[in-house]
Amino acid sequence: MWKGFYSAMSPFKKAGFHPDQIDTTELETTWRRVLFGEQGQLVGHLK
Repeated sequence: MWKGFYSAMSPFKKAGFHPDQIDTTELETTWRRVLFGEQGQLVGHLK
């Protein structure tokens, strides 16, 4: 587990790194669909 974790975290250790440099579009799209899509888990909580 830790071996994969540390290699996945390597971009975060670079000098001058900022989280905005990572494209999260696909991740955001997936979770918007899961949570707020037509059958989303949180649809009933929206006003």
